[in-house]
Amino acid sequence: RVHADAAASESAQAVNALINDLAANCNVIIYEEDCMNAVRKAVNGSKTAADPDKARVNAALSDLSTKHPQIAPRIKEVTDAR
Repeated sequence: RVHADAAASESAQAVNALINDLAANCNVIIYEEDCMNAVRKAVNGSKTAADPDKARVNAALSDLSTKHPQIAPRIKEVTDAR
């Protein structure tokens, strides 16, 4: 049980880092490609995450698409490819 809790904690920490990276590179877009790299990193990094953590990444990506409709099609392209 302790091992499972530790793995879940590591997964949550990894997802927190991915979401923080999305926020840092995408909340205010300076370089669109930096944002898209963070999107790709978040999508790839969450593939093996637990379902609740995947849902958090998906919510962050959805929020980005709403906030920045000009890059929403590119975000959708990356998420659809997973």
